[in-house]
Amino acid sequence: MCQRLGGCAADAGFGMVEMMAALIVIAIASAASAAFFITSLGGSNGNKTRTTAAYVADEELEQITSLPASDLVFGRTKTAVTALWATAAATRLKISSQDDESSTSDYDSVTTHTPYIPTQTSRTVNGTFFNLYNFIDVCWMDVVAGTCGPNQSPANGDSTTKEYRASVDVYWVSNGGCHAGCDYSTSTLIDPSSDPTFNSDLDIPVISSFTPSSFDTNNTLVDAATPCVVNGVSHPNSGDLVQVVTSSGLDAGATIRVSTGGASAQPTFYAVVGTSEIDFCLQTADTPGNYFVTVLNPDGGHANEPITENGIVTSAAWNSATQALTLTGTGFEPDATVADSGSSSCSTAGCITNNYSSGSFDTAVIPSYTPPTNGANDTITITNPDTTSITYTIYAPKVTSSGLTAYGKLPNNLAIAGSAFQSGMSVSLVSGNCTGSSVAYNSTGSASLSFTGGTVGTKCVFRFINSDGGSTSTFSVTNEPYPPQVSSVSPTFVEVSTTTTLTLVGTGFESGMTATTSGSSCSSATNVSVPGPYPSTSATLNLTSTGSTGSCTITLTNPDGGTTSFTETVTRISISGMTESSKTVRRTTTYTWTVTGTAFSTSGLPTVTLSETASGTTRSLTVSAVTVNSSSQLTFNATPFNTGRANYTVTVTNPSGSQASFTLSNFTVS
Repeated sequence: MCQRLGGCAADAGFGMVEMMAALIVIAIASAASAAFFITSLGGSNGNKTRTTAAYVADEELEQITSLPASDLVFGRTKTAVTALWATAAATRLKISSQDDESSTSDYDSVTTHTPYIPTQTSRTVNGTFFNLYNFIDVCWMDVVAGTCGPNQSPANGDSTTKEYRASVDVYWVSNGGCHAGCDYSTSTLIDPSSDPTFNSDLDIPVISSFTPSSFDTNNTLVDAATPCVVNGVSHPNSGDLVQVVTSSGLDAGATIRVSTGGASAQPTFYAVVGTSEIDFCLQTADTPGNYFVTVLNPDGGHANEPITENGIVTSAAWNSATQALTLTGTGFEPDATVADSGSSSCSTAGCITNNYSSGSFDTAVIPSYTPPTNGANDTITITNPDTTSITYTIYAPKVTSSGLTAYGKLPNNLAIAGSAFQSGMSVSLVSGNCTGSSVAYNSTGSASLSFTGGTVGTKCVFRFINSDGGSTSTFSVTNEPYPPQVSSVSPTFVEVSTTTTLTLVGTGFESGMTATTSGSSCSSATNVSVPGPYPSTSATLNLTSTGSTGSCTITLTNPDGGTTSFTETVTRISISGMTESSKTVRRTTTYTWTVTGTAFSTSGLPTVTLSETASGTTRSLTVSAVTVNSSSQLTFNATPFNTGRANYTVTVTNPSGSQASFTLSNFTVS
């Protein structure tokens, strides 16, 4: 092209040869930079993984420092700690040269605890598997040199203070520069003293009140009937309610820990109220002693409150036959002594059995014991060899009811007032011929005494005895005659000038019971009959009435003098009206007629007649289906004979022979 045009200029561009040469140069340079880029990228990933490892280590260390010092080695057994000291991580951290491997503070003697911080754990982050080794060891701070080492008494003679060194070693395998194994470690010192040198930047709760500050052992036993209530939610058998009020420093999410003594806070029960109070249920242990309850903020700031746990007597049982008093509870130590404020006592031998180490409730026995009576009290003291003491006071019950009476020969249930009554108390019959006595506990001041009365005119003497032996003075109940009680009488009335058998229903009817009458409407009550067994619930008698209507009083008297009265109505038969059930009465049709009046017999069927008078002719109509609905109403069926207006006369005659008549005038039959 250039030749045809007469030649080309010098800057006319590259030819094919030059372009190929340039591409070769670029390819050689790119190959060298690719290797550098790959190396650079691998280093970046390695740094990212190391940063992650540092984050994992710091996070684990924060978990450790958030614990109270008393919980740092909780659950870390000697076996687990010794195995941790033998790992390569311990070698990398030079544990043997910087920490005291002989300190028993590095492990927990109780092998069943679940550790708050495990000795070894693992975590996978962004696809990388990290092994974590958690060291919590004791080192001794040289107060002059400011270094923390393995010797409590260093060669320079400086004084030391105990510190915990918490170290976390993170180990992982990388495809990069440390493909044989990479690790990152971090550590800090934790001062277990009440005025810590370290961790001074934490938010420390300031406790202004802590209630209660002491407990009895085995609170689940003591408080089984009194549930712990937190924020309105009841938690039975969960121990006692504890309230912690802070004036400052309580953070959201704060928790509760029980540090020593074997007690346990119920973690699902506590509640943070506002920003100044924590309420929780505390279930204490069986062993008396002192331990701490810790309020723990999420950042590790915490405050401890001491709790005193005392031994307790949970029950006392006195054997009236052997005179031995047995106390049951917790916290009784071997070689303890038992004594009361009176003269009873027991030395070491034979007094304390089933001590705490056996796993059973402890028992203490006073072989010869005289309980207090009639409102007095006696304090019993168990003195342990460590000088701690456990007391139990026996309060004797007292009866304040007076003038007690009962019905002879009959079941009685008397309300007895008093004080210091106990559930499970018993009753003793001291004298008298009452039988089947028992007592039911209602409250500390109320009980129910049940028994069958004795001979009328005599007294029965009783005594209440609590299960711990405290008893009342004797109290007496006078057996009085039981009056017969009449609940119903049949029939409810009698007619004038008749002798009627009355059937009585009630209680307390005795063989030989008599009856008398008063009032002008009756003259006598005879033939009293009481069927056995006695006292009976039924009786019969014959009542003779006079010709006067009114009421008659009948008085019943048992052979023992018990008496009662009831009244019976004396009346004569009468008819006040008669009606027919249909609006239109037709000839030759049977209709139901209703008669109202007084003294219709209910014990025997009255006789009813009906006559029809029309146009001067009187006919007797056929009566059927006589029914006595009550002493004041009866019905019957009858068929009219004539049509038109007629007079209908009804006559009712009782079985006694007394009768009454009534005429329904100008009754129209269509």
